[in-house]
Amino acid sequence: IQQPLGTQLTIGAPASVPLGAGSRQDFAGWSNGAGTGALAVTLGTDAITVAANYRQMNYLATAATPSGAASWILQPASPDGFYDSQTNVSVNVTPLPGFRFQSWSGDLTGSSPSATLAMSLPRAVQAVFNKVPFISPTGVANGAGTTPQAAVAPGSVASIFGANLANSVALGPSSPMLQALGGTTVQSGGRLLPLFFVSPSQVNFQLP
Repeated sequence: IQQPLGTQLTIGAPASVPLGAGSRQDFAGWSNGAGTGALAVTLGTDAITVAANYRQMNYLATAATPSGAASWILQPASPDGFYDSQTNVSVNVTPLPGFRFQSWSGDLTGSSPSATLAMSLPRAVQAVFNKVPFISPTGVANGAGTTPQAAVAPGSVASIFGANLANSVALGPSSPMLQALGGTTVQSGGRLLPLFFVSPSQVNFQLP
């Protein structure tokens, strides 16, 4: 820029410059150490050279299969999923009740739920989980409803509450009762119990 001596200039730079899918350049500051705000320059007899420094940012996309099967911890954290291209990100998944971690796909591999990813490029990782039966800590109860005792009586109808307890909803016949229903069986002391009703979240059965 050529202007008369003593001219005062205010120079700004875009905070972010898109580079395509999954990448951008973020403004990191001026070469003269003036920070990231607008740069004020007064022209004198000597030439002045300033540069706007940018840093490459890449996006990390995460997903779980099935959806909602896990909680994620990414270190360091990012408010929008973009990371400096020099950053290594620690990725950890914790299965939620009813799921078990199987493996990674995408830009991570292996069967450990913890891994490290170099963000030199845009990345996409998918955590794959298997569905497994899960019984809530207080998931066995009297089938008729809440009782004063946290126990079930011999000969009574009892219920199990949890996740992935059956493949589908099924209602069994009253007589003779079935010991396998909807791909589900219930055992007590190695003995198969008769089933009234099964669903992914609840099973009703007869205690001996």
